[in-house]
Amino acid sequence: FSHSFRELRAANAWCRGTGRAFIGAMVSGASGFFFVDHIKHAYQEKAANKDGAETVQRTAEYVALEHALETPWKALPRKGNRLVPVLQVLDRVEERLGRVPGKGDLRACLEARDAMAAAEGVDRSRIPDELFLSVLHREEMPAVNAVLGGVLAQEVLKWVSGKGEPVDNTFCFSVFDGAGQIDRLRGR
Repeated sequence: FSHSFRELRAANAWCRGTGRAFIGAMVSGASGFFFVDHIKHAYQEKAANKDGAETVQRTAEYVALEHALETPWKALPRKGNRLVPVLQVLDRVEERLGRVPGKGDLRACLEARDAMAAAEGVDRSRIPDELFLSVLHREEMPAVNAVLGGVLAQEVLKWVSGKGEPVDNTFCFSVFDGAGQIDRLRGR
């Protein structure tokens, strides 16, 4: 777990460079996410056919966090988690400030959101101010840690056993909607 995108990017780059899988997580306030980069991962999945269920071998290929965070907003799923663009804004603001944004950086985050929305041709109201307030409030909520940790543990078991389709590649959870969602971020 980390609060810094810079740390997560560096850890992911090191893992990729050594051919190792990477799972990085961040919890902040009432929200959290984890990112998975297994590079290339073979797994088994049960598929139904006319003769019953059979096991099918599949392969998933992943992108690095650095590329995933560059996914254009227009390429995000229409019903995707609203936390994804917030994470992209936080990454941009952290890079510009040279530190992890905190409560006092709301204005910088909203300005970055507005600039990114304008550059992407997306209505900024799609990413409400309240989401930034919840994420910039750095005190972690145990319930968010519990949900994220539980889903993350399940993903580790899938990865180790090679059974079941793994998350590809981002899971976000927020107390506000009470739902976790997988979003596949592919970069530019």
